[in-house]
This record gives sequence, structure tokens and C-alpha cells, in this order.
Amino acid sequence: YEMKLRDTLSETWMNLAGSLHLQESNGERDDRSTDALKMMLSYIHEHVPQKMTTAEIAAAAHISERECYRLFSENLRCTPGDYMIDYRLQTACDMLKTSEEPITIIGQACGFGNSSFFGKRFAQKYGCTPMKYRKQWQNKRNYWRE
Repeated sequence: YEMKLRDTLSETWMNLAGSLHLQESNGERDDRSTDALKMMLSYIHEHVPQKMTTAEIAAAAHISERECYRLFSENLRCTPGDYMIDYRLQTACDMLKTSEEPITIIGQACGFGNSSFFGKRFAQKYGCTPMKYRKQWQNKRNYWRE
């Protein structure tokens, strides 16, 4: 699961870096687009536990919802909502590996309204429950300690 996550994140960042590099040569409009995307990503990362709408994400960069969707599509090949869910799940994975917090608390801390929805989205993405994921990481940690 870690390798799959790492591949997905690497691909996302490579797409972003490649798109941003291409945009650098296109002038001032692209600089504004790059800045807007950075502001929206920062907003998502800073507000993980809170409910967010695409309108709020777009407002963080002072652009329209349509422009928000366009920037995410062109640069990250996903919607703002998909990126937000993926980032929340990534954050949950980190918390499951490093903390002993109850899974319900981790789900809430990552912006999932209830543990059922959290478990469903987690299983869709990683093919196992959050509890199973945590146990796998605990087993790996214990193996390396021996």
C-alpha cells in the first residue's frame, strides 16, 4: 500500500512540477495561475479537518469555481474534491502509522464526517480498512525493532 501511495503522490507531484515548468514560459497569466493553484493547495492542506466546498477553495485564490476546476484539471489531472479526499486519506495514513489515536478520532481529524464514510473511502483507495492498515504498520515496526 505504501508503494502504491508513494507512486500516486510522486506522479501527482511530477505532473504538477511539469505543468508548472511549462507554464513558466507562458508569461504573466500563467504566473497568476501557478500562484492561484499554490494558494488553493495551501488552503486545502491548512483546513484538512474542516468541511470545504469548491467555492471556498476557489475563494482562497480569488478565482471562480470554473477556473478552480480548470487549474486542478490541467495541472493535477483531478478535481478539487478528488485532491482533497486523496490528501485527507494520505494524512490519515500518516496518523494511523504514527499515533495511537482511535480510528474515529483520526477520521474526524482528517475531515471525514463519520467513521463509516472514512472507512468506506479508505477501503476504496487502499483495499483494506484503517484498522488493518494500522496493524500492518505496527507489525512492520515491530519486525524492524527485533
